[in-house]
Amino acid sequence: MVKDPRKRKSTLSQGMKHVTTAKQSATKKQKRGLKYRNANLRISLDSQAQEIFAMTASPSAPQPLESSEAAMHTLERTMQDL
Repeated sequence: MVKDPRKRKSTLSQGMKHVTTAKQSATKKQKRGLKYRNANLRISLDSQAQEIFAMTASPSAPQPLESSEAAMHTLERTMQDL
């Protein structure tokens, strides 16, 4: 008994459809995971930036502006002495 070639072709195309949908669903899952991972990274970076900002804005931390002003005063004094 000879198989109908059209029948074989249709089953092959159905098999290919199944493979492509599985691949699409895998990429969708990957993209979804990346979206969540990026959001988590963004949240952690925001919290780190807030901690750094809080450390630099605290009054107990040495202010670079005051030290540069003091350096300018000493420079002016030395210029006046010369």
